[in-house]
This record gives sequence, structure tokens and C-alpha cells, in this order.
Amino acid sequence: MLFLSFRQYTNTKYHYMHHQTLAFIEQTSWTNVWESWRNREGTREDWQQVAKEKGWSSWEEWRDAWVANFSAQSRAWSRYAIPDPLRTVPNFRIGPTKSWQAHFGEAEYNTHTFATLVERVRYDTNGKVQGMLIQFPEPTEFIGIRMPDNSIVLIEGHHRATALSIAATEQKEIIFKSLPTIALTSFTSGEEVLLDNMLARGSNYIIGT
Repeated sequence: MLFLSFRQYTNTKYHYMHHQTLAFIEQTSWTNVWESWRNREGTREDWQQVAKEKGWSSWEEWRDAWVANFSAQSRAWSRYAIPDPLRTVPNFRIGPTKSWQAHFGEAEYNTHTFATLVERVRYDTNGKVQGMLIQFPEPTEFIGIRMPDNSIVLIEGHHRATALSIAATEQKEIIFKSLPTIALTSFTSGEEVLLDNMLARGSNYIIGT
């Protein structure tokens, strides 16, 4: 659980957020978060191909429609550093995507963390995850939502979160040249249903949308 108590973190520009150890860096905008995401992923041909296989004309069209499901563009955003990724990231909850939630029964959708995921699913033959265990991509930023219960649901960064969770479980060493960050917005009470709606909608193109 993420407790919203803060203290000044000695000799840094951060404010320390207890328990899940997120260190506040700055208030930001969705435009800034989007540009960072597009630079990491949208410029890659493999991700552009995924978008086209889902029926979209481009990565930008696909991802923009995905985050419009929770009005990312009109929400307030903040950026945090993750000083202890191997302790913090496994506690993030898996986002509302069909491919990731399919590892669990329907009654368990939108409830599990990455720590639980790597307990139940083997990734020994997953080339993308295994590659990240050998060379973790840097710089790296996750995108997530802080829920009313103070848990964090990941919207972007699932393979990286899985790799870090495996490293934590198997006590593998990952050396970070720079701290991972996460861009966060918040849901208010009653908005939790948006996760279920996103999962039901999926991310494939639907004619007429």
C-alpha cells in the first residue's frame, strides 16, 4: 500500500514517498509523458507493426485510443523516481490488458501484482523478458495510475515490470545506470470501474470507434 506521507529526502531534489519508495521529482503534463513514451516505443518498427495487426493505422492512433479510455489527456500527472526498483515494481498491479490478465481466472481480473504473476507464470522462453534481465533498457519510465486504495496499476511497462519482478524473486542482480521513473495520475473513488471497462473493450480497432 502506498502511504501518502512525505518527508524531504536528504541532499536531493526529491520528496520521499513511504513504503513503495517513490521519490517525487516534478509535476508534469500528459503531453510530456506521451512524448517520452513515443520516443521509447513509438519509433520502433516492431511496435508499429503490433498496432497495425490490431487494426490501427499507427502506433500513435492505437496508444492514443487506449489511454483515451481513462481520459489520460485531461488528467494531472506527476513524475517519480523509483529508488529501489526490485522492491517496489513487483508490488505494482497488472494493467487492464487482455493478454496480461489472461494469466488469471476472470474472477481475479485486475487484482494481481507482478509478484504474483511471476509466481504463476514461467518466462524462461520469453525472449523479450529474458533480454531485459541481461540488459535492462535505460533510461526507463513506467506509466501508471494511483488507485483510491493507494495501490498502483501499471498502464505501460509490463515486460520491464515482469523482468524486475523475476530478478527480485530469483535474486538476480540488475545494475541501473539511472533510476527508473514512473509517471502517475490518480483515480478517485468510483473510477475503479474504468479498469474493467478498459479490459472489456480491449485495444483492437473496432469499426465505428
